[in-house]
Amino acid sequence: MNIPGIRLLNQQLINPQISDVHDLVSWMGMLQAQDYRMMRWAVGIRMRHPSMKAFREAYDAGKIIRTHLFRCTWQIVAAKDVRWMLKLCSDKNKSAINGYMAYRGDNIGENEYEHTNNIIRQILAGHKSMTKETLIRQLEKQGITSNAHKISIYLRRAEQDGIICSGELDNRQNTYALLDERVPPTKELTRDESITLLAQNIFEVTYRQP
Repeated sequence: MNIPGIRLLNQQLINPQISDVHDLVSWMGMLQAQDYRMMRWAVGIRMRHPSMKAFREAYDAGKIIRTHLFRCTWQIVAAKDVRWMLKLCSDKNKSAINGYMAYRGDNIGENEYEHTNNIIRQILAGHKSMTKETLIRQLEKQGITSNAHKISIYLRRAEQDGIICSGELDNRQNTYALLDERVPPTKELTRDESITLLAQNIFEVTYRQP
């Protein structure tokens, strides 16, 4: 059995079979998207007909979402999957954030996170999309710290709390939008149902062609 060949086929890295951006991301389950510009290439090289225009249209329409998910790292996921995946990994990610802050000798309490989340909601409400730079300026106007590191923690925690996710594609920086305004509500899954879906996806990407 040619395991490397099977992996390359199922990862859509040779002889790609999928033409739609959303379908490709859905098939993969999630794609690493640490670098804001190179994430487009991570999708493009797996497409049957690579198209930056198609990627932008799917991203701007909210069909694919970029947020912190598994391992608390940036990933792209299909909009239909973001809520159950977030629910599955958010507790562990929150714990990782708290551990990181404790390592730095800092601490942010739940009341502080809740206060900041409420301000973020107010700032983003009704906005289709807002750049990170603009959002930070608005937070500073509301008295939120100008410390770049701490603001990044606030934003990451807001993602884990299901408050924010990616907005429209910007050429140079992250954008944010309210998750509830970006992604329609979906049926809430139990933990066991979510784990089953995740296992099925891993099996398909590893062993079965689309």
